[in-house]
Amino acid sequence: MANTTGFRFRFHVGLTGFVITVSVLIALFTLLSVFYESRQAAHDRAQQLFQEASNNASNTFQSLLERSVLLAQTYATTDAVAATPAVSMDHPAYQTFKAILKADTSLYAVYVGHADDTFFQVIATRSDPLILKGLKAPAETLFVIRTIIGSGEQRQQTRLFIDADDQLLEKRPDPGFTYLPSARPWYQVATEHSDAQLSAPYVFYSTGELGITASRTLRQGKGVLAFDLTLTELQNFLTSRRISKHGALLVLDVGGRILASQGLPGAGRDSAQVAQESTRLKHLLQLRKAELIDQPIMREIDGEDQLFLLTRRELANGGAYYVAATAPLSDFTAYLTVIRNHILLITAGVLFLFTPLVILFSRHLSSSLRALSSHAERIRKFDFSKREQIHSSIIEVNHLAKAHDVMRQTIQERTEILKETQQKLEKLVGLGISLSEEKKLAMLLETILVGGKRLTFADAGTLYMRTESGDPNFEIVRT
Repeated sequence: MANTTGFRFRFHVGLTGFVITVSVLIALFTLLSVFYESRQAAHDRAQQLFQEASNNASNTFQSLLERSVLLAQTYATTDAVAATPAVSMDHPAYQTFKAILKADTSLYAVYVGHADDTFFQVIATRSDPLILKGLKAPAETLFVIRTIIGSGEQRQQTRLFIDADDQLLEKRPDPGFTYLPSARPWYQVATEHSDAQLSAPYVFYSTGELGITASRTLRQGKGVLAFDLTLTELQNFLTSRRISKHGALLVLDVGGRILASQGLPGAGRDSAQVAQESTRLKHLLQLRKAELIDQPIMREIDGEDQLFLLTRRELANGGAYYVAATAPLSDFTAYLTVIRNHILLITAGVLFLFTPLVILFSRHLSSSLRALSSHAERIRKFDFSKREQIHSSIIEVNHLAKAHDVMRQTIQERTEILKETQQKLEKLVGLGISLSEEKKLAMLLETILVGGKRLTFADAGTLYMRTESGDPNFEIVRT
């Protein structure tokens, strides 16, 4: 017979364990499903935010460039701009340049270089300490007129420092100045094209800020009009535009110079140098080197997943620049931790509240099973002394109790019949032994009569003997 022993437990313990296990598994399955779906949604959301931020930064940059190009296109054909430079606030272009600088705060200076290397420029200080220091200007200076005229030893630069009331604060001549507009890149690139051109980003000498020059030739090619555009507005835009709590956004030129940045250092610096200080920037440069453009990339940095997106934008003059965005994935999945904690808290609360109820309910259900088990054990021992009616709210258990009761009665009846039969058999065997030992006929007949009476449980018995004539003859009677 096979060994059926093994681990066993009570019904209410098993039911309680089963309910708790199912509850925990459902909570875990829900948690995993929410985490997986939410993580994917967070990744898609991050990609969308990166794309939006990249587009907005690009649109802002394009807007700055387009404004300066449009100004160059518009004013290069005016007569005031082509007027001969003179050391005077009465120059025809002064009021025009000043109005342009007031209207567009992203512009640093407007100037015109003539074919004879004369030069007229208006600079807006905007009361910036860096600009004032670079120009060595009086503190009240709002505009600076810079004029270069003459040739050879007679060539001279003169600067007029003007306050907010358009009053001259100081006139400062600088003799022997060798600056030649026609030798500058902004002048040369403009003379090679018929429309306005943009220079590569460079650092302005007087402010140390990064900027770009838009230039266009004057009518009949007699000179070039130029606008110095600072990237302060682009930097301000990026500063105010946070992708996420720990995200970063950068604009780089094709040479790798950081034009503006938010969340990472290095505006105006070479990105290769800054990458030595920033692991995230190093990965962005690797994407640029591998030409992984417009492809969201996830990489692990210091044990944390980081998202990267690099886009390339083309300029109208054939140039290009890059917009890079990066942020840790945890910035977009932080709410998953909150959801996870809520699910775990709810699960713990449900288990805390319902586990006692499950235990009580399972014990109630198992009470009838325990009674059936007790009855079965007594039946196994042929103990029919105690009889209880078992009732259960579970239909199957109730049917089982009724069937068990019928079975108990049947076994009890059959057992009693078996006992009676056994007793009869024992008496019959004893009678046979007595008959075989008795020698006297009278005693033998009496033994037969008494044994028959006992076997049949009769109240009385009579024995008749057949005579020689065949008639019955009364011999013995027992009551």
